[in-house]
Amino acid sequence: MYGGAILYFIGAPLLLGSWYALAIGILMIGILALRAVWEEQMLIAELPGYADYAQRALPDGAGSVVTGDKALILTKIRIAF
Repeated sequence: MYGGAILYFIGAPLLLGSWYALAIGILMIGILALRAVWEEQMLIAELPGYADYAQRALPDGAGSVVTGDKALILTKIRIAF
């Protein structure tokens, strides 16, 4: 879902030839990245067992979840298309 939104935020302005819309699209991608981090924080804080699941589900080197003080620390964010 997020990958499609990123393509849309970049592709539509390029298709229309609008540099202002491209700048807004880049801003929207940053907001989307923040939303993903906040979503993970909320899941860790409010969903029992999610932190353990996330530790098992992340491939080696993709990132790490730290649950101290209900905080999430992403050491590396990798987007694969």
